[in-house]
Amino acid sequence: MTDGLKLEPQHRDLANAIEQLNCGLIGRDIGGTIVFSNDILTRWLGYEPGELIGLPLGKLIPEELDQRVTEQLRAVEAGDIRARITVAQRKDFTTFPILLIPNRYPGPDGPFFNVVIELSTVQTAKPVGVNQSETVRSSLERIALELQTIGLTSTIATQSVVPIDHPDLVSLTDREREVLIHLVAGQRVPAIAAELHISQHTVRNHLKSIYRQLGVSNQSELIELIRNLDTPKT
Repeated sequence: MTDGLKLEPQHRDLANAIEQLNCGLIGRDIGGTIVFSNDILTRWLGYEPGELIGLPLGKLIPEELDQRVTEQLRAVEAGDIRARITVAQRKDFTTFPILLIPNRYPGPDGPFFNVVIELSTVQTAKPVGVNQSETVRSSLERIALELQTIGLTSTIATQSVVPIDHPDLVSLTDREREVLIHLVAGQRVPAIAAELHISQHTVRNHLKSIYRQLGVSNQSELIELIRNLDTPKT
C-alpha cells in the first residue's frame, strides 16, 4: 500500500484512511527528499513502486513553479497548514492540477506530509450569483479543516485548528467563520482582508461581531477560547 518511511500504528491508520478516500499521500524530509508515497500517488505520477523514494521533491514540480513552491514549503514548515491548489508533474513531464492539504508528524525536522487530491477528476457546477474564486477558496479551506477535525490529518503543536462545527460557533456567519479561520492560522487583519478580497474595516467589523457573540474582548482571548474548544473534555 505504501513505499518508503516505516509508519507508526496511528500513522498507518492515517495512510489507510487516505487510501480509502482515493487520495494521495506524500512525505518529505526537511531537506526536500521524498521519504514516503502511497500507491495511489505513485501511480498518478507515473512511477513504479519505490521509485519515488530518495528523489528530490522538485522532480514533481514544473520548473517554472519551483521558486513559488519552495516558498510555500517553507511556510508549511513554519506552521501554515492551509490547503493549496498547485500543479504536479508526472514522470513523463505532463502535468495535472492538485489540491495539497499539508500536515506533519511532531518534530522540528519533519517528516512533512501532504494529502493530495487530483483536481482534474473533480467535476463541479458553476456557482450562480456569487464570486466563484472566493467560493472555491472557502470550500477548499473547509475541506482541509474538516479532514483535520475528523482525525484524518495530524496537527502541528503550534497550530490551532478551528472546529467549525462546534456548537459554540453555530451563531457565526459563513464570512465570520472565514475570518476566524484566517485569524487562528496566524494572519493579521491586512492579510485577511487581502485573502478574502474585502476591506480591513470590514474584517474588523466581523471581528467585533465574533467577539460579541463569543463573549471575548480581544484576539488573545478569542484564540484562547478556540484552543479550549479544540481540547477534548475529560
